[in-house]
Amino acid sequence: MDTTDLHAPPVPPSPVKSLLAGFDIISNHIALIIFSIILDLFLWFGPRLSPQKLIMDIFQQAQSLPEAQSADMASLLEDSRVLWQALLERINVFSALHTIPVGIPSLMAGRAPILTPLGVPQDWQLPSLLATAGLWLLLVLCGLLIGTFYFSLISQAVLEGHVNLGQALGQWPWLARQSIGLALFWLALFLGLAVPFICLLSVLLVMGLNIGQLVLLIYAGLVVWIFFPLIFSPHGIFTFRSGLMATVLQSLQMTRATLPSTGLFLLAVLVLSQGLNMVWRLPRESSWFSLIGIVGHAFITTGLLAASFVYYRDAQRFVHDKALAQAGGQA
Repeated sequence: MDTTDLHAPPVPPSPVKSLLAGFDIISNHIALIIFSIILDLFLWFGPRLSPQKLIMDIFQQAQSLPEAQSADMASLLEDSRVLWQALLERINVFSALHTIPVGIPSLMAGRAPILTPLGVPQDWQLPSLLATAGLWLLLVLCGLLIGTFYFSLISQAVLEGHVNLGQALGQWPWLARQSIGLALFWLALFLGLAVPFICLLSVLLVMGLNIGQLVLLIYAGLVVWIFFPLIFSPHGIFTFRSGLMATVLQSLQMTRATLPSTGLFLLAVLVLSQGLNMVWRLPRESSWFSLIGIVGHAFITTGLLAASFVYYRDAQRFVHDKALAQAGGQA
């Protein structure tokens, strides 16, 4: 054995090698893309769960109030009604099945189609705000549960080289609890950042200061700065079976120790996913060619997820070897 290898410094993970390895793994386990394909086909051809009629009824009731009979108020309500009608036309509550940070990738959740090659899909109108909130929470929970199973199979393909459905089902309850806990942690952190900025923006608007865009830009930068080190927090759950706080700390430590290469890897993932999404969305939603986009999106996003597990595994190995090397040097 070459003794120089024993004292060689640990090598940081390679973003390029991780990406190539991820797509190679998915090519050998191509059935894993079926999760994303099924979700997108459901959001495209399945019934739409819409709160449009409910919200429009609220506007009608508001317009019938005596206080709304003045010309200015009537014009304001009508403009708001038209705006909300255009927004609600594209809202499908079933899109809540696409969850983060653990979930199934979806092209149609962001596209929100209202047409298919077979015509207009069936429209299910929600009866009340309470029903809307309850169904949304239920769908988010279902998305997290299915997403947990999906992540578990991806991690198996990366870490073990094969997919074992029985093992994934056996580990599913514990992994699901951790995934739900992580989603709640992300939500609490996001709301903790959002509420102060919403209050600040409201105060600025009341004072007549037109710097809302600057405040939103600062807020977006803060969100990126806070969540960037947490991008790999789901991976510790599926790689090391870590609990909530342990996996968050592991993600923080890993990103800090591998910041340049991690930044390059995430930038490559962002460019590939968002750049190709523009290609997948080129066909009209009423065209059968959108099927090509759905399949292409499923392969790319599943490959990128597999690549992220490869990168996380190699990065954690690098952090461990670096710590051992530093301990040996101090000794």
